[in-house]
Parts: sequence; structure tokens; C-alpha cells
Amino acid sequence: MSYEIRESDFRVLRDFGRHLSLLLHRDELSECTLLYLNRLIPSDCVCWNEWTPAFTFLKESHVTESHRSRIGRLIPSLVENLKHHPVITHVGWHRLLPHPYRLSDYQCDAFFRDNPLYQEVYRHLEARYQLAFPFCTTSTTEFLLILNRRYRDFTEHERQLLQTAGQIVAPFLHRMHAKEIAQRKAEIVAVIMEQTYGLLHLDTLSPGELLLLKALAAGQSVSEVATARHIRRDTLSRQLSAAREKLKLTSNKELLATLRSDSPLNTTDPK
Repeated sequence: MSYEIRESDFRVLRDFGRHLSLLLHRDELSECTLLYLNRLIPSDCVCWNEWTPAFTFLKESHVTESHRSRIGRLIPSLVENLKHHPVITHVGWHRLLPHPYRLSDYQCDAFFRDNPLYQEVYRHLEARYQLAFPFCTTSTTEFLLILNRRYRDFTEHERQLLQTAGQIVAPFLHRMHAKEIAQRKAEIVAVIMEQTYGLLHLDTLSPGELLLLKALAAGQSVSEVATARHIRRDTLSRQLSAAREKLKLTSNKELLATLRSDSPLNTTDPK
């Protein structure tokens, strides 16, 4: 269903996208999201929660500054009582689509005040009205945005705005997740190469440089690697020289001789 975005909201969404494009780390991304969501959909409290798949364990939580100390003390109660969440009771997190869910659509006020989740957690926020949005899933994490208000519910327009904001931040989150996975694989390759060849300073190499050294250790030439991966040979030659300098070796010949000395490297490529 289409909806009209007000000019003021469009400017916030535009600035949000520009700010995201400048970020390097996921912690910065969560802080940025909380900042712009509060501008876009004013709330008493906004939470960014990172869960393990199927919402079995809360890995990390980021909260707007005004509620940070208070929410931090409630995290254990939140995890313990999450099963009483009205949306989970009716839908189940494993079947949720990336759509904002309003608690008041699933439980009336009388029942909500008897809910253990409200008694243990939300009453401390003084929040009767809440919007829950499972906006993104990666291979290791379920991301859930929670917006709380004290005296009034969220409108349909605000729910649509939240969904639009989620569609903006999700690609950046996926990109950072892929970068983290590549870095993790590169660290594994670095450890194996250090153990196999005795090379030092491998932790200073980029994933691409490690990938190139792995291929060269397996007997491929720079030209063969370039052909197989559709990369210019000059680009790989510069990458090889940069790796050699980081490893503090005097020549590419010395580097290749070290790589091809004894045991071949056989591990997963960092992609």
C-alpha cells in the first residue's frame, strides 16, 4: 500500500541515508539509527536489540541516552519474560515478516497490565504503547527495533515511516555483516599461514591480500589469479607489493619462495 511521505520526513530519511554511508562500524550504525528514528518518529524510548537466531538470547542492546542506565538493568528481565510478548504469543517471532507490530493490536490494556513482561519491564518505562519491528536478519543475528511511548499509540503513517527507515538501514547492516565475516575468515587464514610458513605481521594484511597469498602459496601465478578472478594483473601486482612491504620482506621473490617452501595452504577463501 502506497503512502505519502511529508517533506520534513523525506529530509530526515535523506539525511539518515547520507549519514549511514559514512559509517564504518556497526556500533556507529546503531547509534545513528536511534538518533534518526527519534527525529522521524518521536518516542519516549527507542531500543536496538541484537538477538541470536529465533530470538533465543539477547546478544546486545542499544538504547537512547535518556533510558540507557534504566534499560541496562532490565535486560535480564526482558530476556526472561520475552515469551510473554503479545506479538510472540499471537504470531511467533519465527513467522514474523519485516513489518512493524503494534502491541495494542494484539492485547487490550487490561490484559497487558497483567502481563509479566509489562510488570517486570515495560512499567519501568511507563510505556503502554510500543511498536516492535524485526527489520533485518543476518546469518548470526536477528535485529529488532523497539519504540515506546507513554500516552499515545503509533499511527499507521508512523508504522509505514518506520518500515521505510528499516529498508534504508538493512542494506548497510548486511554490508557490514559481510565485511565482518570476511575479516573473520581472513584472520583464520592469517593464523594458518603464520603457522605453516612462519611469516610475521600477517594480521596487518587485508582480506584481499591474504586471499592473493593463499592462491600463490597453492602454486598459482599472479596472471592465473587475475584471470580466474577477473581482476587486472597490475592491480594484483600492486596488492602483492603492498603485502610484501607489510610483511617486511625485501622482494616478491623472497615472499614467493617462503610461500612455496613446504606445506600447501588449504583453507576456506575469505569472501
